[in-house]
Amino acid sequence: MIDTIYLVPHTHTDLGYTDHVEHVLHKQTSILDEVLDLSICGTEAYSPQTYRWTIESACIFRHWWETRGPEPRKQAEKLLRSGQWQLMGFETQLLTELSRPSELKASVSWACELGKSLDFVVQGAMLNDIGGYARGLPAALAPQGIRY
Repeated sequence: MIDTIYLVPHTHTDLGYTDHVEHVLHKQTSILDEVLDLSICGTEAYSPQTYRWTIESACIFRHWWETRGPEPRKQAEKLLRSGQWQLMGFETQLLTELSRPSELKASVSWACELGKSLDFVVQGAMLNDIGGYARGLPAALAPQGIRY
């Protein structure tokens, strides 16, 4: 019997598939701006303490991080440390079955390094598109601390 169902709020990233890369980056980073506001202010239905967000692709957060000022970045750090926001490890939706082990490791390096420098843990790497599941994936991700 199923006792609990968890929903993972996030947006899906298809750079270059749904639109030109620059348009997708703009749209996705604008969504992060809205999510930041919801995470801090809440809504009528959700208090800020209960609002959660999962950042599916690290490249979106990287672009957001590089184009935002100190105050939004400081707020995002707090949300990442508290666990209200989760940054997934993969830069994009990687075709893992085509990648060498070194490429798999490199694909999570930015997110993991940011987590170490800002004192939050990158716990997972999301594959929710056409990519397969390479058997070397756990061996490439586990040394980075990615468990899921």
